[in-house]
Amino acid sequence: MTMMTRKVDEEFLDLLTKVQQLESVQKDKEFYDLISLAADKIQKGANLDIEIMRLGSFINKYLVSNPSQELVDLQLFMQKRANRYKGWLNVTGWFS
Repeated sequence: MTMMTRKVDEEFLDLLTKVQQLESVQKDKEFYDLISLAADKIQKGANLDIEIMRLGSFINKYLVSNPSQELVDLQLFMQKRANRYKGWLNVTGWFS
């Protein structure tokens, strides 16, 4: 794992931790468990971009009903990474 990858993973894990600490998230066991699972996968070396793609729709739905700065920060980070990942998929598709 490169230093840059580790830094990005740590930033994502920090954002997930902040979201987990929200009272609304702690009361919603299903959502809390989803965030915990993503954090566990990243800590075990799972691909960050794939985990972000999996979480994206859940974060967006939850953000509508439970807005907070922590969720906005997480959503913005995820959106930026997802756009980068989708861009790479499009580029590699051209060469297939």
